[in-house]
Amino acid sequence: MSGIEKLRKATLKYLEQLLEDYQTIDDEIARRLLVIDSPWVDHDTNVGGGRSSFISRQPETIAFKHMDDVELQNKLKLKEDCHRAVEIYQEDEQQYQMYLYRFKSSNYYSWNEIADLMYMSKTLIYRKRYQLLKVLADIKGIKE
Repeated sequence: MSGIEKLRKATLKYLEQLLEDYQTIDDEIARRLLVIDSPWVDHDTNVGGGRSSFISRQPETIAFKHMDDVELQNKLKLKEDCHRAVEIYQEDEQQYQMYLYRFKSSNYYSWNEIADLMYMSKTLIYRKRYQLLKVLADIKGIKE
């Protein structure tokens, strides 16, 4: 890796956290959409009880709320970036297996445990970890 810009430890931890967050991103997006689409209203503007001439859920208004919500857009971007990274991982069987052990398994495997499962040295697994996380860094445009 000499001559190549290296990612800092904090950046590697951040990238790992993004991949962990990706595992529940669909739930997070659904929750955020629910919050945006169903805001709490503290009073009834139609006190007479008659029909309102107001259309309560205009599709354009909802679409604009979705586009303007920074938190939702960040979650959608994370989903897109991580999905692209996983597609790249799938091209390399070993890299994809590491991803599955670390992020998709119902058991929590440390990198040392993954090294044992994949019959690799500790040094090699951390090099492979770096390569795995570098894919996501490149997609996100993270340079150091």
